[in-house]
Amino acid sequence: MVFQIPVGFFRHPLGKAVGMVFHVAARHLRSRTRQTVLSILSILVGVTALLTAMSLANGLSGEFQKRIMAFSSHLTLTPLNHGFFMDYQKITNDAGTFPEVKESAVQIAGQALIEHKGMVGGIRLYGVETILPVRVPGSGVLMREGNFEPKRRHTVVLGQALAEAMSIAPGASVTISSLDQKGTFLVTGIFESGMYDYDLSFAYTGLATAQWLYDVPDVVTEIGINLQRAADTERIAKVFSQRFNCLCETYIGRNRTFFTALKTEKIVVSLLVLFILIVAGIGIAGNLMLIVSEKKRDIGILRAMGWSKRQVRNLFLLEGALIGLIGTILGTLAGFVLCRYLDMYPVSVPGEVYLLSTLPVTMDAADFFAVNLFAIFCALAASYMPARQASLVHPAEALHME
Repeated sequence: MVFQIPVGFFRHPLGKAVGMVFHVAARHLRSRTRQTVLSILSILVGVTALLTAMSLANGLSGEFQKRIMAFSSHLTLTPLNHGFFMDYQKITNDAGTFPEVKESAVQIAGQALIEHKGMVGGIRLYGVETILPVRVPGSGVLMREGNFEPKRRHTVVLGQALAEAMSIAPGASVTISSLDQKGTFLVTGIFESGMYDYDLSFAYTGLATAQWLYDVPDVVTEIGINLQRAADTERIAKVFSQRFNCLCETYIGRNRTFFTALKTEKIVVSLLVLFILIVAGIGIAGNLMLIVSEKKRDIGILRAMGWSKRQVRNLFLLEGALIGLIGTILGTLAGFVLCRYLDMYPVSVPGEVYLLSTLPVTMDAADFFAVNLFAIFCALAASYMPARQASLVHPAEALHME
């Protein structure tokens, strides 16, 4: 149903009053066109900048969470006292009986050294049955070259950044050593996650090969559990830690510092950009103060015609609201278009500095709504003092001065 104003509304006394208020407000704003346009532009720029900054912060947070989740599970079970799981098959079978559990994966992880053509580097080597990130749709992790063959002994896949740094290509032979063993490995694939640190330090081999390299029997150091719903993570973590007598960390707990830093960064960036809107509010206040000063005679005439102090105050509040509303609408449209552009044509950044190769953008309707409300509030708050000053103008004094 489309809302329509009745044809005879503006013939009604109330309609005439409303029409007169808008007419006077529009005339006041047009009398200082340049200042009014600048005030609208300041709101527009502030809203656009704030929406873009918040969308970039949302994109970074969401992308980092997706990348982190690609290399970890909702729950990670580790033995007490940093030992090993001897009966990991029994634990995974038992965990699989829970309806909340989607899948489980075991791995053995440790530090190792990789050598190739005289170059040596440190890596985090994972012995797994399959690379979970690569087989999870939407994880953002891709096997750029080759493939992973966990059943084939002494094979390894490396991150793209590590492969480029050491000039390693699929088919090359590398030497990997731990404190216990040393062997020659065939590089069968190169993966890319988009997280520079992961691509530079992570490597994957088969579970049996890793057990040989670290000189341990058929044991694992971690059991990853993915759930049907992430919302069940905390509850299931408590159940599993007691049931299996082990440490059970959630993906948020394992990366708490990182997620807290991302949240803090969004708050700080938003607060900094908010100052643009505050400055815009000061500009609106200055513009309306000048209008009040120039239009004292008009205000006096309105008061003499029977306008109350409240009506005069509401007139100038309306002028501020119009500036804020127009600037907010235009700023929201500009922010949406800019975010869409940055989403379609991402900005490339140095991966070794920012961990990601491009800046992702994620628009949130709640952020747009909050920014719109705050921008209009700033305009109204900035209009209050000029509106109050206008309401205090005495009609006799204003006309006498003229």
